[in-house]
Amino acid sequence: MQPNSAAVPSLLTLRVVFHRNQDGPGYWAEVPGFPGCLTEGATLDETRANVREAFAGVVGAMQRQCETEQLPGDVIEEIGL
Repeated sequence: MQPNSAAVPSLLTLRVVFHRNQDGPGYWAEVPGFPGCLTEGATLDETRANVREAFAGVVGAMQRQCETEQLPGDVIEEIGL
């Protein structure tokens, strides 16, 4: 069951694992397949929001590290997913 899936429309769906904090209140989360995409929050809703921000940061960092050959006539755009 995904209680928040209707609240935030998206075209990209990620599997996220939410863990209860062992050392106190709150949660931490990881996105399998994306090393370093970890975050935490006081509530599940806050942790979900932080996952979105963390994932955007990981993907942005991956793209900044890549170089692509740009040929005459190529179009480069940033698109939302």
